[in-house]
Amino acid sequence: MGHIKAKGFVIRVVPVGEADRIIDLLTESMGLITVSVRGARRNRSPHLLTTQLFSFASFELFENKNKYRLNASELITSFQPLQEDLSRLICATHLAEIVIDVTRDDSPQTSVYTLWAFSLHAISNEQDPLLMVHVAQMKLLMLIGFAPHLEGCVICNRTSETHNGYRFSLQAGGLVCSRQACLSRTTDATRLSKGVLDCLLHIQNVPVTRLFRFSIDPGTRESFLAVSEAYLSHQMEKSYTRLRMLDHLDACSKFFTQTE
Repeated sequence: MGHIKAKGFVIRVVPVGEADRIIDLLTESMGLITVSVRGARRNRSPHLLTTQLFSFASFELFENKNKYRLNASELITSFQPLQEDLSRLICATHLAEIVIDVTRDDSPQTSVYTLWAFSLHAISNEQDPLLMVHVAQMKLLMLIGFAPHLEGCVICNRTSETHNGYRFSLQAGGLVCSRQACLSRTTDATRLSKGVLDCLLHIQNVPVTRLFRFSIDPGTRESFLAVSEAYLSHQMEKSYTRLRMLDHLDACSKFFTQTE
């Protein structure tokens, strides 16, 4: 029992009753914690902005038997671009769902916290938020122990294959060479272009501070997005559907453009 001060990101908000909120707060020192906030949805509440989705703030919490209640808060940044752009908001919400799924409650996970901070900035500000969120989710999977084998054939460990000779297998968990003995061990190995492999190696090898600093051509981008989506669903054994909303937004945008 006692008072705790911590900085954190609000990554989920659940309205309760007429004016309260329960928030999931991602912190560096305590990991993911759930905090109850009385009256947070009232217009005059001092917590109205600090407890909205994706706000980053300083919080003073009261803890009792691993339950947290918000006493005081001070906004650091609201990541306003997310509130003003539905596509960016969808991307951030998708990544938040994954983070919630992989983060242990009340357990410090500094690497996940740091990745979230840089990812949210990239999704908010970079020109291609969809690419940014796929880069972030692949890095997240690598950080929590689901990294694909990219340093050679995952079956025979052969490393002399040319880039064009490698396939990628979800079943095997990485690259598979062109030898028939290896290909026969998996049923889903598909060719992987040098551009996509270079992108995956970049994500795997660079620090988070340089993660989003790269360029990619349109064809490689589309192939990478497909690999990233399939790999996430396979490793998490779950279908994440929020990003499909972007297809509906694009379709609506094209429809209204054609009818003007």
